[in-house]
Amino acid sequence: MNPGARAVLFRPDKVVSRVVAVASIGAGIFDWTCIAPSCTDVGCVTDAVAAAVVSGTDAVVVPPRTFSGGCPSTYEPLTSAQVRLVSNSSTVPFTLDCGGSGVLFSVEGDARLVIQGMTLSHAGHSDSLVDPGPALRVAGAMLAVSGSSFSACSTASAASPQLGGAVAVGVGATAVFEDVLFTGNTASQHGGAVGVLGASATCTMVNVTFAGNSAAVGGGALYGGLSGNGLNDPVPPATMMCTGCVFSGDTALFGGA
Repeated sequence: MNPGARAVLFRPDKVVSRVVAVASIGAGIFDWTCIAPSCTDVGCVTDAVAAAVVSGTDAVVVPPRTFSGGCPSTYEPLTSAQVRLVSNSSTVPFTLDCGGSGVLFSVEGDARLVIQGMTLSHAGHSDSLVDPGPALRVAGAMLAVSGSSFSACSTASAASPQLGGAVAVGVGATAVFEDVLFTGNTASQHGGAVGVLGASATCTMVNVTFAGNSAAVGGGALYGGLSGNGLNDPVPPATMMCTGCVFSGDTALFGGA
């Protein structure tokens, strides 16, 4: 443990002493923020990540318990620096339950967001809220997710077409998923779980399972394309690579997987 590590005072009542094993955030010396027992909602966690980016803190360490409700109605923009959002347990994830509405982060510019040990459920937007879209979106930046799951995230109630029920990967972005489960996610247009759309977008998946995801148009589990016009798309410039992936019960009008 690094005795010189600092905590970010994103809320005066939401920070605890830094009782955390370095092993839970990887090798090396880090500054980190810990989530306090008084923090009970999803917004508290997203606030901590935003503050960590501003302060240059390396990681937000989350205890393996459930945070319910309070999911932001607009994306928290991450436009610079790298930050890790990680479970304080190497075997038990933390759970963010948005309760049917809300989103987390828009990773943009030269930002890098690394998520380890998270269970996210019931996130996503309808047009009744600001900036409709999936739980996470990344454009021109990097998102890496491991040891995590996304369940019952949806943009199905959005009147405007939406890409990705859980995650949208946009122009120039790089997304990596390893040991991740996507189950029961729904998109109002393409990519029930993950949508990859735009030039130079790259999505790499290793040991990822897709089960029971659905999309109204194309790609019940995954979708990759250029213009988002389904079968009328030109050859997609986006790149998707799957190794050891499992698809089960994913459905769409065109292309279940």
